[in-house]
Amino acid sequence: MEFLLSISSHSKSSRRGITWLELLLLIATFAIVVAVIVPVSGKLKERGREAVCISNMQHLGAAINQYVADSDGFYPCGWQSDLNTHINAGQMQYWPYAIYPYVKDRHLYKCPNDTRNNASSYLINSWGIDLKPGDVKSPTRKASSVSMPSRFVLLTEGMLLEGGDADPKMAISGHGLNTDYTVAGYIDRLASSERQLPRHDRHLVFLYMDGHSGISPELPEVKDGDYEPVKEALPFARYFDDRGEDWAQ
Repeated sequence: MEFLLSISSHSKSSRRGITWLELLLLIATFAIVVAVIVPVSGKLKERGREAVCISNMQHLGAAINQYVADSDGFYPCGWQSDLNTHINAGQMQYWPYAIYPYVKDRHLYKCPNDTRNNASSYLINSWGIDLKPGDVKSPTRKASSVSMPSRFVLLTEGMLLEGGDADPKMAISGHGLNTDYTVAGYIDRLASSERQLPRHDRHLVFLYMDGHSGISPELPEVKDGDYEPVKEALPFARYFDDRGEDWAQ
């Protein structure tokens, strides 16, 4: 009988619910785990989006090289403001549209973090590929004439236009791809809070002329229109090409 009572007493105690203290400890432990996991998960997702952006840019760079190979070594057009040869006259192919036959996927022109209404998240270094930087009618130069392709940037993340010819819904502009997407020496096209730039936790993704990609250190905030700290933080050369052209802004 004593044995049965002992079993009954043990069975009752084993069915005892958790105490308030144990519940509070459980909740506190869960909160700590969530507090650790959520930021890490967010960082991993951002690293994933950054990797997609780098992959996109490398695909575009490879397409530019294919275009160059099929065009007697010349780069595609970066910028041309002559209205007589504007896209609306059907006579101009800007670089995103010119390389599209090699890309074949418009999604590769968009960074996963770019929510703006523009067809391309990337800008070409027109001062590096133009034969005469700053000349609105300048033809492009040959890739073979670039003396230090590992130092000078070809493509960067950035933003120039929103709406209009940049609208991806407009077939007349190649769904936005046949538009001026250039850096042209203006640093605000790479770093601007109004344009949500840079897009990766204040890091800028870019591609050098020789095809290797890079990620900038964290870029400083632009204060009172002073872009000098941003320029100094960029890992690619202060000059935009190997002929000494400086930033316009």
